[in-house]
Amino acid sequence: GYTCNKKALASEAFMKAAGQNGIPCSFVVDGTGKIAYIGHPMFLDMPMEQLATGTWDIQKGNAAIADAQTRMSDIYKAIATEPKSAAAKITEFETKYPAFVSVVASLKFDALLSAGDFPAAYACGGKLVDEAIAHKNSAELNSLAWKIVDPDAKWAKLDLDLAFRAAEKGVALTQEKDGAVLDTLARVYFLKGDNKKAIDCETKAVAASTGKMKESLEKTLAEYKAKASQ
Repeated sequence: GYTCNKKALASEAFMKAAGQNGIPCSFVVDGTGKIAYIGHPMFLDMPMEQLATGTWDIQKGNAAIADAQTRMSDIYKAIATEPKSAAAKITEFETKYPAFVSVVASLKFDALLSAGDFPAAYACGGKLVDEAIAHKNSAELNSLAWKIVDPDAKWAKLDLDLAFRAAEKGVALTQEKDGAVLDTLARVYFLKGDNKKAIDCETKAVAASTGKMKESLEKTLAEYKAKASQ
């Protein structure tokens, strides 16, 4: 315990000295042993690529990343208040910072959905699902599917085929052991009108869950059963 505490204190002191007050945080050391970049790992592509080609400029590079962070903050705010302007801001961001396109990919999906541009949103979502499948990222697949079928969202148009592809693959990757992913697939079945599969899938979700989540899923299961009995 003492050793762990010493390491924790040393890490805290190092972060403080670097002017960082949050995690995750990455540090990149160049070939001369000097620190070339300190910051969020989502922006690592730029310094890593430019260090590899010998074109990294610490001053200009970090200024560009600081600007990118400010623009992202504006995008987050716009998604909540002016989603159409958020989509435009993201396009501008992608043009200015092509190295960070992947950083705003999920935000673009959110912005397009919120703006009601469903053709563009689901085209974007399809690419994200393809990438998540390629990387076997079950959490991302579940997130993408749920964004589509979330009952609180109330989208005017639902791409249930896309949601199904994401959720079904997420369930397969987690071997039917993740209650949250099973719940998402059950919701897709329910919206497709297949109450039997929705009930079967939600039953598995309940069995794979514990605590408050289990209680919540039991209520959803009761909802599906009530719908099936009508």
